[in-house]
Amino acid sequence: MHILKNSAIKVEKHFETLRCSTLIICHPRTQSQECALQDSSKKPRKEFVDEKWCANIAKLEDLILKDFAIQSARHALGDPCPAVLEAFFNMNMPPDGVTLQAVVNQCNQLPRSHVCDALQLLSGEFISFNDATGHYTIANYSRSLALTQIATIIEHQFGPAAGRIWRLLLQNGYLEQKSIERKCLHSPKDAKQNLYDLHSQGLVVLREVPKYTDYAPARTVFLFGIVEVNIF
Repeated sequence: MHILKNSAIKVEKHFETLRCSTLIICHPRTQSQECALQDSSKKPRKEFVDEKWCANIAKLEDLILKDFAIQSARHALGDPCPAVLEAFFNMNMPPDGVTLQAVVNQCNQLPRSHVCDALQLLSGEFISFNDATGHYTIANYSRSLALTQIATIIEHQFGPAAGRIWRLLLQNGYLEQKSIERKCLHSPKDAKQNLYDLHSQGLVVLREVPKYTDYAPARTVFLFGIVEVNIF
């Protein structure tokens, strides 16, 4: 009996922690349940009194996405960007954003110059800066994280060279094979093989731009690029 009581106390403690962090939410009572609770003339049945709880999926997804963003910043940008981004996520964000001084105060363990440098690196991908108001807000970083994850999968599946080509096309748009070879420092054979592998999986598209109306292959420019609608 003592063991069961201790277990119940632990469950109640964990339940309260989850409730306070809004990781679980309570289903609203139905109209019949409210009527049963308000009717004092007869004792309501137990099913009308019990509250039903469920996981807050939106909150969980937000926490997972933020943790993924911090890990991505650590991998791509290094210190102190992850600490600044984590502190930025923990702030109470007004609709119009926060000032630089508010971010510096939140990152009280870091010098102001380090916070400014980190915000500059994080701007665009994770954090948005409004030139009119001078305030910082959280950017829509889900797209950037998805593209980063796709690039990582490509590197594991086809090798670092293919990942480098995919990132190049993502940043520069449509390019000829010769331009890809020159910018990525790849041999024609390796570039052709990597482009074929990516194209066969639908990760890269080929666009034909004829110089004349006869569509002769010798007078046609072949451009490789990425169409994000094919990916997501």
